[in-house]
Parts: sequence; C-alpha cells; structure tokens
Amino acid sequence: MNEGLRAFAQLKTAVLDRYRQAYPHFQGTLADFRQADILNFQNMLEQQLHDRVSEKWFYTHLKVVHNEKLPRIDTLDLLARFVGYASWEAFRFAQEKRPNSARNTWVLGLGLIGLLLILAAFSWWPRSQNVVTLCFYDALRQQAITEVPINVNLWMDGKMIQQQQTETGQSCIVLDRVDQDISQLVFTAPYYFPDTLAMASLGRTDKRDVYLQADDYALMIHYFSNSKVSDWKKRREQLEQIFADDAVIYQVDPAGRYGMDILNKTEFINRMTIPINTLQGVEVLQTTYLDGKVIELRFTIKEL
Repeated sequence: MNEGLRAFAQLKTAVLDRYRQAYPHFQGTLADFRQADILNFQNMLEQQLHDRVSEKWFYTHLKVVHNEKLPRIDTLDLLARFVGYASWEAFRFAQEKRPNSARNTWVLGLGLIGLLLILAAFSWWPRSQNVVTLCFYDALRQQAITEVPINVNLWMDGKMIQQQQTETGQSCIVLDRVDQDISQLVFTAPYYFPDTLAMASLGRTDKRDVYLQADDYALMIHYFSNSKVSDWKKRREQLEQIFADDAVIYQVDPAGRYGMDILNKTEFINRMTIPINTLQGVEVLQTTYLDGKVIELRFTIKEL
C-alpha cells in the first residue's frame, strides 16, 4: 500500500471515530453503514461544514474495505476538515510526524524515561484547565432554548467521560475546571439535532453561543400527542408523509419495567389517530432519517 492510501485508511478511521462521537450507539465499521447511517453522516457534514458527499461516493470510497485509488483532493480536504484538520495535506503531515515504533524504539524509550522524570518532579504542579460558558439558541427562531435540557457531553480519546446538563429554565451552562485533554464537546437535546464543538477552538476562559437545529418532525409528533385535534383524517395524512413505509418505531418504558414495544408505521399511526386508543404524552427520544423521512423513532410516554 502506498503512503497516500495508507494515510487515507487512517483518515477513514478518524472519520468513523468522529461519527461515533455523535452516535455512540453505533459500534460497527464504515463498511457496516446502512442508508440511515449514511444520511446521518451527510447531515453532520452539512451542519458542520455546509458541504456533503453523495451516497454513491460513500459506497465507492468509504464503505469499501480496501481502496485502490484516492478520491479527489477536494473531498479529501472535506473529510480532513470534518475530523479537525485544515486540509488533507495537514492531516497527512500530522500522520507522518508520528514515529515508526520499529525504527524509533530506542528514542521512544529515552522519551518515556524523560517523561516519567518530569511527571515525578512536577506532579504537584496544578493542571491547566478551562472555564467555558455555553449558551444555547434555536438556530431558526434565534431564541434561547429553555424549554428542554441540553446535555453537554465531554469527550476524551474517543470516549465520553462526563456529561453535564443545563438547569431547568436556563439556556446557559458554565463548565469550570475543564481538562485541556478534552477533545470535543457534543451537545444533545430533545427535539434538536446533535452538534459538536472542538475544545481546540476555545480559549482558556471563553463564552460561546451555540445554535442548534430543531428536529421539526420530532416536534410535530410531540405536538400531535399533546394537543386536542378534531380532524383525525388530516393528522393521519400528515403522519403518513413524515414516516418512511418501512419505518421502525420503538416505545421505551422510562422505568424499565416492561421492556420495549416495537411498532411499524401503520401500528404507530393507528395509535396516534384513533381517539379511543391514541398515544398521549409522547416524548421523542431519538429520530433517524432517510431521504427526508423518519426511518427509525424511539419514544416514551411521559407519566402524568
């Protein structure tokens, strides 16, 4: 394998790690991506970089296990920016700087000894930490988000190590004593799409406004189940438009007493549109989209 293809394989690994930060439940490889996963990836590119790759391009270059040629430089630059580098060349340079363990065992040994001596001598020295203030806004309405809690997930070395949450009725949160080894902050909230912020973009003491994109279909489903509707036929037509025909809907018991109920599109719509058997108090937990329609939905019923 030439150096370019080897670097591209490393870039694909970095892309997968970045995807798992937003969707930690996914434990497969790029070759295991379904259409729903590809759509999630495309949405992340659009939200983060205002650019995208086609589904065909994904199958041609990312879903294959062994690549025989490199993609175009503009898409390589796009993926490099997606994982936190300025360009494809910057990513390659960073990979090439990593020492080859076979050639540098002696140098690494000396470096390790030096590092241990430094840690022993300065273990008492206080670590440099950040104080970050984050305020969350609805990107469309340009208004502070106070109706739902915002989860702030702190990631280090590809793992979420801590989660904090905005207080009820508050749109801002102060994160004090944030370790500088934290790589990313991942934001999740009911009825909003996930978003991320690289710690490298923040100063020691920083305040940042974060604009989240609303999940309109999730909000519509929530509204349907919590409002009085006289035109059941119209509601059914609207739900038919929202869901893909092969959508899978999971009803999760919030207390964990009864497990999980799995519904198809028709069963869910029937429960939402038959007055004597309607679902009330639906709280949407997660939505997955394919071709602009909901392909997977997880919800629970709020206890009144």
